[in-house]
Amino acid sequence: QERYMVVVPAIIATIVAFMVSASLSFIVVPSITSSILKLRSGLIPTMKKKNFSDYYYNVINITKLTGALFWGNLVASIALGLVIGFLIFLSLWQVSVFLVQRIIAVLIGVYIIVIVTWFVIRSYKKSAFVGFYRVKPFSANIFSLFNECLNMGLTI
Repeated sequence: QERYMVVVPAIIATIVAFMVSASLSFIVVPSITSSILKLRSGLIPTMKKKNFSDYYYNVINITKLTGALFWGNLVASIALGLVIGFLIFLSLWQVSVFLVQRIIAVLIGVYIIVIVTWFVIRSYKKSAFVGFYRVKPFSANIFSLFNECLNMGLTI
């Protein structure tokens, strides 16, 4: 009857691991392919560089990419899947559910404060600053002091 505490985290961990693996593959493989094509076509100038001999001498290191792609993808997807699965398990386990709920409540509160602060800073910067120049020095100083106090309080 309490089998769901193990099955649900395992299913979610598997889904997360698959999504991490797929997203890493969709990001890394085109990037490597694009960089290799740019090097071969001359868009990335290597022949005219002073340290070209380093590239020429270390050309064999390109073979490390395949292993790094495979093992990095495997380790990252398994590690993130295990972490997410463990967190889901803790949130379903009756012994730790109260602590997890309190932690989630605190995190939601902090995220709300950070998002509201970001919107306030973003909207105020447009009216008080132009680049690094303060259009309204007094109110910009007061706002900077407020922001400093807020950041001090949030980081403690």
